[in-house]
Amino acid sequence: MIKCTNFRPYESGYCKGFADISVDKWGITLKDLTLFEKDGKRWVALPSKEYTDKETGEKKRASFIHFKEKEHKFEFCKRARDAIDQYIGGQRD
Repeated sequence: MIKCTNFRPYESGYCKGFADISVDKWGITLKDLTLFEKDGKRWVALPSKEYTDKETGEKKRASFIHFKEKEHKFEFCKRARDAIDQYIGGQRD
């Protein structure tokens, strides 16, 4: 089961906040997943760090977590978003 254990609201551009997500089956907690919203669509980005591309000088982001299958990443992020929504909704009740 994937569940949100903490959510910190933060409004900046499309960013809506940061969440900690626990995966009980694996005994891990992933910290600082970012929740975004734009044009009614909401998605979660995995933790990453910013770096400067040596060739182009562009600022880019590198994820700390990688999935072998792209579909698994999308499914995990969807479930994480749902867990965040449930956590936020539970705080309002």
